[in-house]
Amino acid sequence: MYGSGDEDHLTRLRKAISLQNNIPHMKNLLIATDFSPNATHAAKYGYHLARQMHTGVFLCHAMTIPAEMPQAGFVSLTDTELDGLMQDSRAALLELQQELAHQGGGAGFQPKVTQVMSAGTVTAVIQAQLLKHPAELVILGTHADSALGTFLLGDHGLQLRECLDQPILLVPPSAKTAAVKRIAFASDFSAPDQDIKAISSLIVIAEKTGAALLLTHIYNDQNHSADFLQWTKHLLLELIERSDYDQIDYMVVEDREVERGLEVLIRREKIDLLAMVHHEHAFIYELLHKSHSQEMSGQTPVPLLIFKAG
Repeated sequence: MYGSGDEDHLTRLRKAISLQNNIPHMKNLLIATDFSPNATHAAKYGYHLARQMHTGVFLCHAMTIPAEMPQAGFVSLTDTELDGLMQDSRAALLELQQELAHQGGGAGFQPKVTQVMSAGTVTAVIQAQLLKHPAELVILGTHADSALGTFLLGDHGLQLRECLDQPILLVPPSAKTAAVKRIAFASDFSAPDQDIKAISSLIVIAEKTGAALLLTHIYNDQNHSADFLQWTKHLLLELIERSDYDQIDYMVVEDREVERGLEVLIRREKIDLLAMVHHEHAFIYELLHKSHSQEMSGQTPVPLLIFKAG
Protein backbone atom coordinates (compact mmCIF):
# COMPACT_ATOMS: atom_id res chain seq x y z
CA MET A 1 0.00 0.00 0.00
CA TYR A 2 2.88 2.30 0.74
CA GLY A 3 6.12 2.26 -1.22
CA SER A 4 9.03 4.37 -2.36
CA GLY A 5 6.70 7.03 -3.74
CA ASP A 6 5.62 7.88 -0.22
CA GLU A 7 8.87 9.59 0.81
CA ASP A 8 7.45 13.03 -0.02
CA HIS A 9 4.33 12.22 1.97
CA LEU A 10 6.40 11.08 4.93
CA THR A 11 8.50 14.24 4.72
CA ARG A 12 5.32 16.32 4.81
CA LEU A 13 4.08 14.44 7.87
CA ARG A 14 7.41 14.91 9.63
CA LYS A 15 7.08 18.63 9.01
CA ALA A 16 3.60 18.51 10.56
CA ILE A 17 5.08 16.75 13.57
CA SER A 18 7.80 19.39 13.93
CA LEU A 19 5.16 22.15 13.93
CA GLN A 20 3.11 20.62 16.76
CA ASN A 21 4.44 23.11 19.32
CA ASN A 22 2.69 25.90 17.41
CA ILE A 23 -0.71 24.60 18.56
CA PRO A 24 -2.47 27.30 20.67
CA HIS A 25 -2.51 26.75 24.41
CA MET A 26 -5.76 25.83 26.12
CA LYS A 27 -7.01 28.96 27.92
CA ASN A 28 -10.80 28.73 27.99
CA LEU A 29 -13.57 26.14 27.73
CA LEU A 30 -17.07 26.93 26.50
CA ILE A 31 -19.74 24.83 28.20
CA ALA A 32 -23.16 24.89 26.52
CA THR A 33 -26.22 24.27 28.68
CA ASP A 34 -29.99 24.12 28.34
CA PHE A 35 -30.31 23.43 32.11
CA SER A 36 -31.49 19.86 31.54
CA PRO A 37 -30.11 17.19 33.92
CA ASN A 38 -27.72 15.87 31.24
CA ALA A 39 -26.50 19.36 30.37
CA THR A 40 -25.98 20.15 34.06
CA HIS A 41 -23.97 16.95 34.45
CA ALA A 42 -21.85 17.97 31.43
CA ALA A 43 -21.33 21.41 32.98
CA LYS A 44 -20.10 19.82 36.20
CA TYR A 45 -17.76 17.59 34.23
CA GLY A 46 -16.51 20.57 32.20
CA TYR A 47 -15.97 22.68 35.32
CA HIS A 48 -13.99 19.85 36.93
CA LEU A 49 -11.92 19.60 33.74
CA ALA A 50 -11.31 23.36 33.82
CA ARG A 51 -10.06 23.03 37.40
CA GLN A 52 -7.72 20.26 36.32
CA MET A 53 -6.45 22.20 33.29
CA HIS A 54 -6.38 25.63 34.98
CA THR A 55 -8.54 27.29 32.33
CA GLY A 56 -11.40 29.76 32.34
CA VAL A 57 -15.03 28.81 31.62
CA PHE A 58 -17.66 30.43 29.44
CA LEU A 59 -21.05 29.13 30.57
CA CYS A 60 -23.24 29.48 27.47
CA HIS A 61 -27.02 29.29 27.07
CA ALA A 62 -29.06 29.56 23.88
CA MET A 63 -32.47 31.06 24.63
CA THR A 64 -35.22 29.42 22.60
CA ILE A 65 -37.58 32.14 21.43
CA PRO A 66 -40.55 30.87 19.36
CA ALA A 67 -40.21 33.57 16.70
CA GLU A 68 -36.55 32.58 16.21
CA MET A 69 -37.39 28.94 15.52
CA PRO A 70 -38.19 27.92 11.90
CA GLN A 71 -40.88 25.46 12.98
CA ALA A 72 -42.64 27.98 15.20
CA GLY A 73 -44.50 29.77 12.42
CA PHE A 74 -45.30 33.39 13.18
CA VAL A 75 -45.49 33.15 16.97
CA SER A 76 -44.01 36.24 18.62
CA LEU A 77 -43.43 37.45 22.16
CA THR A 78 -44.18 40.81 23.69
CA ASP A 79 -41.31 42.87 25.08
CA THR A 80 -42.47 42.03 28.58
CA GLU A 81 -42.49 38.29 27.83
CA LEU A 82 -39.06 38.54 26.22
CA ASP A 83 -37.64 40.41 29.23
CA GLY A 84 -39.09 37.77 31.52
CA LEU A 85 -37.50 34.98 29.48
CA MET A 86 -34.12 36.71 29.61
CA GLN A 87 -34.38 37.24 33.36
CA ASP A 88 -35.25 33.58 33.88
CA SER A 89 -32.26 32.51 31.77
CA ARG A 90 -29.89 34.82 33.69
CA ALA A 91 -31.19 33.48 36.98
CA ALA A 92 -30.74 29.88 35.82
CA LEU A 93 -27.19 30.60 34.65
CA LEU A 94 -26.35 32.22 37.98
CA GLU A 95 -27.78 29.27 39.89
CA LEU A 96 -25.75 26.83 37.78
CA GLN A 97 -22.59 28.92 38.24
CA GLN A 98 -23.07 28.88 42.00
CA GLU A 99 -23.64 25.13 41.93
CA LEU A 100 -20.38 24.66 40.02
CA ALA A 101 -18.48 26.88 42.45
CA HIS A 102 -19.88 24.90 45.38
CA GLN A 103 -18.69 21.72 43.66
CA GLY A 104 -15.15 23.10 43.77
CA GLY A 105 -15.32 23.35 47.55
CA GLY A 106 -13.02 26.39 47.63
CA ALA A 107 -9.84 24.29 47.55
CA GLY A 108 -7.39 24.28 44.67
CA PHE A 109 -7.73 26.21 41.42
CA GLN A 110 -11.10 27.93 40.93
CA PRO A 111 -11.87 28.74 37.27
CA LYS A 112 -13.18 32.16 36.36
CA VAL A 113 -16.73 31.59 35.08
CA THR A 114 -18.27 34.05 32.62
CA GLN A 115 -21.97 33.79 31.78
CA VAL A 116 -22.85 34.27 28.11
CA MET A 117 -26.20 33.92 26.42
CA SER A 118 -28.25 35.07 23.45
CA ALA A 119 -31.34 34.05 21.53
CA GLY A 120 -31.21 31.57 18.66
CA THR A 121 -30.39 28.01 17.81
CA VAL A 122 -27.69 26.19 19.76
CA THR A 123 -25.34 26.20 16.77
CA ALA A 124 -25.84 29.89 15.95
CA VAL A 125 -25.45 31.01 19.56
CA ILE A 126 -22.28 28.99 20.15
CA GLN A 127 -20.77 30.32 16.92
CA ALA A 128 -21.58 33.91 17.85
CA GLN A 129 -20.33 33.59 21.42
CA LEU A 130 -17.05 32.01 20.32
CA LEU A 131 -16.38 35.10 18.22
CA LYS A 132 -16.86 37.30 21.30
CA HIS A 133 -15.37 34.90 23.83
CA PRO A 134 -12.66 32.74 22.24
CA ALA A 135 -12.44 29.23 23.66
CA GLU A 136 -10.34 26.29 22.52
CA LEU A 137 -12.81 23.56 23.47
CA VAL A 138 -16.63 23.27 23.39
CA ILE A 139 -18.40 20.95 25.84
CA LEU A 140 -21.91 19.55 25.46
CA GLY A 141 -24.02 16.94 27.21
CA THR A 142 -25.55 13.99 25.39
CA HIS A 143 -28.95 12.39 25.79
CA ALA A 144 -27.67 8.83 26.05
CA ASP A 145 -24.68 6.92 27.36
CA SER A 146 -23.39 6.44 23.83
CA ALA A 147 -21.69 9.80 23.24
CA LEU A 148 -20.63 8.65 19.80
CA GLY A 149 -24.09 7.64 18.62
CA THR A 150 -25.74 10.74 20.06
CA PHE A 151 -23.17 13.05 18.50
CA LEU A 152 -23.32 11.46 15.07
CA LEU A 153 -27.10 11.26 14.85
CA GLY A 154 -28.18 14.34 16.80
CA ASP A 155 -29.04 17.56 14.96
CA HIS A 156 -26.82 19.74 17.14
CA GLY A 157 -23.87 17.42 16.66
CA LEU A 158 -24.34 17.27 12.92
CA GLN A 159 -24.42 21.06 12.64
CA LEU A 160 -21.73 21.86 15.17
CA ARG A 161 -19.09 19.56 13.75
CA GLU A 162 -19.54 21.24 10.36
CA CYS A 163 -19.54 24.81 11.68
CA LEU A 164 -16.96 24.88 14.47
CA ASP A 165 -13.20 24.72 14.15
CA GLN A 166 -12.84 23.93 17.85
CA PRO A 167 -12.90 20.33 19.04
CA ILE A 168 -16.16 19.27 20.68
CA LEU A 169 -16.30 17.22 23.87
CA LEU A 170 -19.48 15.14 24.27
CA VAL A 171 -20.21 14.12 27.85
CA PRO A 172 -22.65 11.21 28.40
CA PRO A 173 -24.73 11.02 31.59
CA SER A 174 -22.68 8.14 33.01
CA ALA A 175 -19.32 9.91 32.66
CA LYS A 176 -17.64 10.21 36.04
CA THR A 177 -16.80 13.71 37.25
CA ALA A 178 -13.23 12.87 38.10
CA ALA A 179 -9.70 13.69 37.04
CA VAL A 180 -8.79 12.64 33.50
CA LYS A 181 -5.85 10.26 33.86
CA ARG A 182 -5.85 8.30 30.60
CA ILE A 183 -6.73 9.64 27.14
CA ALA A 184 -6.90 7.49 24.00
CA PHE A 185 -6.71 8.78 20.44
CA ALA A 186 -8.21 6.20 18.08
CA SER A 187 -7.88 6.16 14.29
CA ASP A 188 -7.38 3.92 11.29
CA PHE A 189 -4.88 6.55 10.06
CA SER A 190 -6.39 6.68 6.59
CA ALA A 191 -5.80 10.46 6.69
CA PRO A 192 -2.58 10.73 8.73
CA ASP A 193 -2.04 14.46 8.06
CA GLN A 194 -5.30 15.27 9.84
CA ASP A 195 -4.67 12.74 12.59
CA ILE A 196 -1.28 14.28 13.40
CA LYS A 197 -2.82 17.74 13.58
CA ALA A 198 -5.41 16.46 16.05
CA ILE A 199 -2.81 14.56 18.07
CA SER A 200 -0.77 17.74 18.35
CA SER A 201 -3.75 19.53 19.90
CA LEU A 202 -4.47 16.53 22.08
CA ILE A 203 -0.93 16.60 23.46
CA VAL A 204 -1.68 20.11 24.78
CA ILE A 205 -4.76 18.76 26.60
CA ALA A 206 -2.76 15.83 27.95
CA GLU A 207 -0.06 18.17 29.23
CA LYS A 208 -2.63 20.42 30.90
CA THR A 209 -4.30 17.49 32.64
CA GLY A 210 -1.15 15.47 33.27
CA ALA A 211 -2.91 12.49 31.67
CA ALA A 212 -1.26 9.63 29.83
CA LEU A 213 -1.96 9.67 26.09
CA LEU A 214 -2.41 6.41 24.18
CA LEU A 215 -2.19 6.65 20.37
CA THR A 216 -4.22 3.72 19.08
CA HIS A 217 -4.27 2.31 15.57
CA ILE A 218 -7.54 0.40 15.11
CA TYR A 219 -7.77 -1.73 11.98
CA ASN A 220 -9.00 -4.96 10.47
CA ASP A 221 -6.74 -7.14 8.36
CA GLN A 222 -8.95 -6.73 5.29
CA ASN A 223 -8.28 -3.01 4.92
CA HIS A 224 -4.65 -2.59 6.01
CA SER A 225 -1.56 -4.31 4.65
CA ALA A 226 1.46 -5.28 6.73
CA ASP A 227 3.43 -2.49 5.04
CA PHE A 228 0.83 0.09 6.05
CA LEU A 229 0.86 -1.12 9.66
CA GLN A 230 4.63 -0.85 9.80
CA TRP A 231 4.56 2.58 8.18
CA THR A 232 1.98 3.87 10.67
CA LYS A 233 3.90 2.43 13.62
CA HIS A 234 7.09 4.13 12.42
CA LEU A 235 5.26 7.45 11.99
CA LEU A 236 3.67 7.40 15.45
CA LEU A 237 6.84 6.30 17.20
CA GLU A 238 8.64 9.19 15.51
CA LEU A 239 5.90 11.58 16.67
CA ILE A 240 6.28 10.28 20.24
CA GLU A 241 10.06 10.64 20.08
CA ARG A 242 9.86 14.24 18.84
CA SER A 243 7.24 15.27 21.38
CA ASP A 244 8.29 17.03 24.57
CA TYR A 245 5.61 15.13 26.50
CA ASP A 246 6.86 11.92 28.09
CA GLN A 247 3.52 10.24 28.81
CA ILE A 248 2.64 9.12 25.27
CA ASP A 249 2.43 5.50 24.18
CA TYR A 250 1.34 3.57 21.10
CA MET A 251 -0.70 0.42 20.58
CA VAL A 252 -2.50 -1.51 17.85
CA VAL A 253 -6.02 -2.94 18.14
CA GLU A 254 -7.15 -5.41 15.49
CA ASP A 255 -10.88 -6.08 15.25
CA ARG A 256 -13.23 -6.64 12.34
CA GLU A 257 -15.85 -4.55 14.14
CA VAL A 258 -14.63 -1.01 14.89
CA GLU A 259 -17.23 -0.43 17.60
CA ARG A 260 -16.14 -3.55 19.44
CA GLY A 261 -12.50 -2.58 19.09
CA LEU A 262 -13.21 0.81 20.66
CA GLU A 263 -15.16 -0.75 23.50
CA VAL A 264 -12.30 -3.19 24.21
CA LEU A 265 -9.81 -0.31 24.14
CA ILE A 266 -11.81 1.74 26.66
CA ARG A 267 -12.41 -1.16 29.01
CA ARG A 268 -8.99 -2.84 28.86
CA GLU A 269 -6.91 0.34 29.04
CA LYS A 270 -9.18 2.08 31.58
CA ILE A 271 -9.63 5.08 29.29
CA ASP A 272 -11.21 8.22 30.76
CA LEU A 273 -11.59 10.15 27.50
CA LEU A 274 -11.70 8.98 23.88
CA ALA A 275 -10.62 11.26 21.01
CA MET A 276 -11.11 10.90 17.25
CA VAL A 277 -11.07 12.93 14.03
CA HIS A 278 -14.19 13.14 11.92
CA HIS A 279 -13.48 12.95 8.20
CA GLU A 280 -15.03 11.03 5.34
CA HIS A 281 -12.24 8.47 5.06
CA ALA A 282 -12.19 7.48 8.73
CA PHE A 283 -14.14 4.76 10.51
CA ILE A 284 -16.06 7.38 12.48
CA TYR A 285 -17.62 8.43 9.13
CA GLU A 286 -18.66 4.83 8.54
CA LEU A 287 -20.26 4.71 11.98
CA LEU A 288 -22.30 7.78 11.03
CA HIS A 289 -23.92 5.89 8.18
CA LYS A 290 -24.79 2.76 10.14
CA SER A 291 -28.17 2.01 11.67
CA HIS A 292 -29.05 2.65 15.31
CA SER A 293 -28.70 -1.04 16.13
CA GLN A 294 -25.10 -1.00 14.91
CA GLU A 295 -23.96 1.89 17.10
CA MET A 296 -21.99 1.70 20.30
CA SER A 297 -25.25 2.28 22.16
CA GLY A 298 -24.79 2.37 25.87
CA GLN A 299 -21.38 0.74 25.78
CA THR A 300 -19.00 3.68 26.06
CA PRO A 301 -19.85 5.86 29.08
CA VAL A 302 -16.77 8.03 28.63
CA PRO A 303 -16.59 11.50 27.09
CA LEU A 304 -15.86 11.63 23.38
CA LEU A 305 -13.63 14.38 21.95
CA ILE A 306 -14.23 15.05 18.25
CA PHE A 307 -11.71 16.96 16.15
CA LYS A 308 -12.81 18.51 12.88
CA ALA A 309 -10.91 17.40 9.80
CA GLY A 310 -8.98 20.01 7.87
